[in-house]
This record gives sequence, C-alpha cells and structure tokens, in this order.
Amino acid sequence: MRKQYIMLIDDEEEIRTTLGSILKATLSDLNAEIIIQSNAEEALDTLGSIPIDLILTDILMPGMTGLEMIDSIRSRGNKIRIIAITGSSARDEYEVELLLAESNTILDNTSKFKATEILYKPINTMELVSNLKEFLLENAKKSDK
Repeated sequence: MRKQYIMLIDDEEEIRTTLGSILKATLSDLNAEIIIQSNAEEALDTLGSIPIDLILTDILMPGMTGLEMIDSIRSRGNKIRIIAITGSSARDEYEVELLLAESNTILDNTSKFKATEILYKPINTMELVSNLKEFLLENAKKSDK
C-alpha cells in the first residue's frame, strides 16, 4: 500500500497539536502521513510538492482564508477531497453552507469547486477518524488498481 498524505491546516496551535497527534496515532497503521500547516499559503506551497490525498482545513484564518485556499486549489483543476472545519456562529454557518458544494460539483455559474464536506468545532474526533480510515482504505484500493 502506498503512503497516503493528509494535510491539516489550522491557525490555532492547540487544534494543530491535539488533532494532529490524534490523527498521527490513529492513522499510522494505514500508512498515512499527517502534514500539519499553520496557514493557507504554506499549505498551497506544500500541495505543489507532496501528493496530498485529503485536506482538513480551517475556514477562518488570518491572511488567506480556508475558502480562498479552496478556490485556489479548485481553480487549478485539483479535485482533491477537502474537509472544511469551522467554529463559526449560526449566522456564519449559513454563509459557509452557501459556499460549499456537494462532493466536488459546481456550485454556481462561476465554476468554482468547493469543499467536499464541512465539520463544525468542537470536532467529534472518533467520527472523524472513522471517516478518514474509510477514505484511506477506499483510496488505497483505487491506487492498487
């Protein structure tokens, strides 16, 4: 099974440290490497040099936001699975939902692709890990073909 790469992007050090440690501990048996970035700019640079299989990104970050990063990734034609994470209020949740499309489909006439799914903080880590394990196993089967 080839190594698979998951990139975690969050400006909050506590999220990066805690979630990063959990993901590393629980996904290493599936030959997954967790790459941790603190901002969208670093993430885009990394994306150009490492074949990332899945991105977990915060939406609201200083500088380039997670949504701007997603737009940049999608404008390059990259259909990588992206899970957006937010701790937004109810008002922001409505706005965020409008910006997300269903499983890499076109949201509107601008032809911008969006996140595959969204998670709200606090994150249910057991559910997230279970979903990521399922993704990694499916992705490995696709790669073996």
